[in-house]
Amino acid sequence: MNFFSGIDYWHAGHFINYSVTHNHYSTLYGIQYNHAGKLRLRIAEGKEHREEGAWVFISRPGTLYEYGPCDGEQRDHYFICVRGPIIDDYIKSGLLPINDASPLIKITHPDKFRQTMLNLERKINSHKSSSDRMELMLADLLLQIHEQSNLDQQFPACQINNFSQMVQEIESEPQLNWDFAQKAAMFDISLSHFRRLFKQFCDLPPRLFLLNQRLRLAASLLIETSYPINIIASQVGIDDVYYFSRSFKKKYVVSPSAYRRELIGK
Repeated sequence: MNFFSGIDYWHAGHFINYSVTHNHYSTLYGIQYNHAGKLRLRIAEGKEHREEGAWVFISRPGTLYEYGPCDGEQRDHYFICVRGPIIDDYIKSGLLPINDASPLIKITHPDKFRQTMLNLERKINSHKSSSDRMELMLADLLLQIHEQSNLDQQFPACQINNFSQMVQEIESEPQLNWDFAQKAAMFDISLSHFRRLFKQFCDLPPRLFLLNQRLRLAASLLIETSYPINIIASQVGIDDVYYFSRSFKKKYVVSPSAYRRELIGK
């Protein structure tokens, strides 16, 4: 079956602790993602852009790009390169944002974005996946970039770094006792305004976002460990095992024990 068409070539990969500087004319459209470390970017020998952390830019054919680490430091870089007639439609619709004057887009959910890049990379390099599935995954990745750029325009600039760092911390350690009233005070805003901004930033209220992150961690522990359900509930920050089980089933359709059985047969 071929429900989608228009991508003729795929190339993807990533480099961890990477210190190489690239200086070349691009022959493909590329999603170039700096997940960690300091990035230096210059397009067509123009203005140099420098940022640290999770930033993405789009490279395009026929343009000179110079990019790499700052001052010889290392960084983590992920890339996916494509070409094909459908790219013109992506550009015209704004789904593929190309802006040489302001090329870097801040990624506010870096772990999610990185995982999407890795999933698509594996599909591309396996040579076994259907192009239909890969094009859907590419569209999802481009939508994430589009949502980031829209957020930059609508979200209070003075709070973007605060919320971005906080969300990364929650995603990394959801089991901690998160006090959102305390966070609101730290950001010098009211709790009600904090909740409005959080929902705008994550598309979920803070408590529901935190619960989802705890359940995501629980799902990993169910697969990777043999701990009893009540221990896993406690380890992800949920003391009430019955509430944990109800919440888990609501999110994953099956109970924690059934989830474990289905995935690892135990």
